[in-house]
Amino acid sequence: MNMKRSLVIIAFIIALINFGICEEKNLILNGGFEILGNGLGDLVTKEPEMYDKVENSPFLNWGFGGKWEGGEYKCEVVPGRTGKNAVKISCVTKGRGGICTPLISVEGGSKLLLTFWIKADNAMGRIFVNFEGDPGDGWKSIDCKPGTYDWMEMKREIIVPYGKGGKNPRINLFFYNKTAGDVYIDDVSLTKIAKTEEEE
Repeated sequence: MNMKRSLVIIAFIIALINFGICEEKNLILNGGFEILGNGLGDLVTKEPEMYDKVENSPFLNWGFGGKWEGGEYKCEVVPGRTGKNAVKISCVTKGRGGICTPLISVEGGSKLLLTFWIKADNAMGRIFVNFEGDPGDGWKSIDCKPGTYDWMEMKREIIVPYGKGGKNPRINLFFYNKTAGDVYIDDVSLTKIAKTEEEE
């Protein structure tokens, strides 16, 4: 009986893994943009050095800045890739605009996997993800494909540096549009993954 129970438990665990139930927790709150709300709330005023020129977006747990580098951009709720909503960062005057996450506490030296879906319309120029926070502005940057294209998935692995004094840092992500076109983002995920032996 004990052997049978053990086999049942093992089979159940394998099933959970196969169906993704045992996947690492997504560190991005509201990564699918399904919940509308008051953006980052009062975080934009409590931590002004982290959120320069950032205002609240229409999405809960996301901030928006549309007036960097002399530009003017809009943050819009549009139909999602799979769910109800996605975010559209559209240009009025070319400069730099983007959305950002709240600060996320992570372990220094940890390895993370960033996954997101992106679509672009007449977006010629630079589109990129900037990692900011305690390690510094742009301690990691990921460029995205410019131009016009339908939804495509992007995945990148990163290793988080330590903060000042070797402390575990707080990080946040900014998705920037520096083009005169429109950029759409959906299904953002940031999960912790195991390091290889060479990375230890």
